[in-house]
Amino acid sequence: MEIVLETGPVAQAAADALVFFEFEGLPAPIGGERYQALRDCGEISGKAGEIAVLHHIPDFAATRVVIAGAGKAEKFDTAEMRKSVATVIRHLKKSARKITVVLDKFAAPEFVSAAVEGALLGDFEPDHHKSERTLKPIERLGLAVPAEPDLTAAVAKGRILGDAQNFAREVANEPPNKLTPLAFAETARKMAAEQGLECDILDEARMKELGMGAILGVAMGSDAPPALIVLHYKPAQPSKSKTHLALIGKGVTFDTGGIS
Repeated sequence: MEIVLETGPVAQAAADALVFFEFEGLPAPIGGERYQALRDCGEISGKAGEIAVLHHIPDFAATRVVIAGAGKAEKFDTAEMRKSVATVIRHLKKSARKITVVLDKFAAPEFVSAAVEGALLGDFEPDHHKSERTLKPIERLGLAVPAEPDLTAAVAKGRILGDAQNFAREVANEPPNKLTPLAFAETARKMAAEQGLECDILDEARMKELGMGAILGVAMGSDAPPALIVLHYKPAQPSKSKTHLALIGKGVTFDTGGIS
């Protein structure tokens, strides 16, 4: 997905869909009789999750103008931004390839990052094992923001967060006959090499040396040997803090824990 910051007049945005947020109890984000009629009949109220699509609205270059309900403005935070953009992307991707989201007063770096993250999460499709992929990815996401300040770093941060989560989702969705522990380890090794992380894989012999009986006991129920992945990240500049952060997760490829 190409992600661009757009600083020109939103009415001139050349997109398949131009998205505005509407909040409960606040003035309408756009004018026009057609939009007001939807408001008057209650089809648009600003409640979170609502989506209304208006086609060929005068004075807008976009094919469609989309009104996305965002709830109460005072409760609209970065988590709601991420959720709202993801909802819009999921709704529009059946027919739209180029979407512009108007951030307006929510053009602070943290909201821009959340919008990018939400778009990538909403565009995710776990369908690569299907014989026919029915939904195409969004080609271009425009973020309509004021000319200042520079928000390119915020876009980059949102992409990192979104791509990382989608990578984890892809791995977690793989069936165990394809993603065995050793295949899982190789996936981690490849990712670490691409991202500049140190990667150490503990095989069955090393785990026996360390007395890791729990994981070895579970692995006895599978023909596939176990593997334990250790990733290290060291920042380019030494940290002033002496605190070390460890995240521990379990990648399950044999015992699903009751899922099925």
